[in-house]
Amino acid sequence: MKVIQIGRDGPTNKLKVTVGEQSTTFGSVPQSVSREHCKVVRQDDGTAVITNLNDRNVTYVNGQPVVSHDITADDVVELGSEHYRLDTSFLKLVRMVDISHLQNVWNDYAAWEEHTKISTIRSNALKSVTGLFSMAALIITFGDFGIEEQTMRTLRLVLYTLAGVTIVFTSLNMFVTAPRKIREAKEREEHFLDDYTCPACKRPFGKSYRYEKLVELGECPLCKAKFRG
Repeated sequence: MKVIQIGRDGPTNKLKVTVGEQSTTFGSVPQSVSREHCKVVRQDDGTAVITNLNDRNVTYVNGQPVVSHDITADDVVELGSEHYRLDTSFLKLVRMVDISHLQNVWNDYAAWEEHTKISTIRSNALKSVTGLFSMAALIITFGDFGIEEQTMRTLRLVLYTLAGVTIVFTSLNMFVTAPRKIREAKEREEHFLDDYTCPACKRPFGKSYRYEKLVELGECPLCKAKFRG
């Protein structure tokens, strides 16, 4: 934890920042910024709270006067009635971002992936049926089941026909739908990577970080921005 005192240096009318016993001055500030205007308590994780040090002081966070308020790198901090804007970069504050919208992005993509896997399983199952028909025809051909020859020939013809029809159907289906499915998969992947990104650094999380894992982490694994929800 670090306590940072902020105010106006009397002799020079410059912004004075004090940490412990060490003080640094920056550019000039208006008289409405008092000598002991406010303090910032910065935690080790980059979060911070700004607090007025005097009832006569005025401190604004995002345009609203505050007595004590949490601040992040996204907030605009102003001092005094003349709204002197404080450059908070020296505080090294973290950003706070909302990721709740990413839940739908993740769920939609996960549902599409599950649907794709189910379709693949069904397609493979249909292919295996072809083999079963052919195997049954061979068993009938070389087995002795006490069935009349004419009946066996008819049965073999039916089984081979079913196997052939299945082969033709699956082959045509793959020929017609494969390009569309490949194109759809590519588009889905691109849209997912474009949408499933950190609101702070805009870099994609990818499939390695499911939404529940991001919530558990509480921060972006890439830029360390804190998550609100």
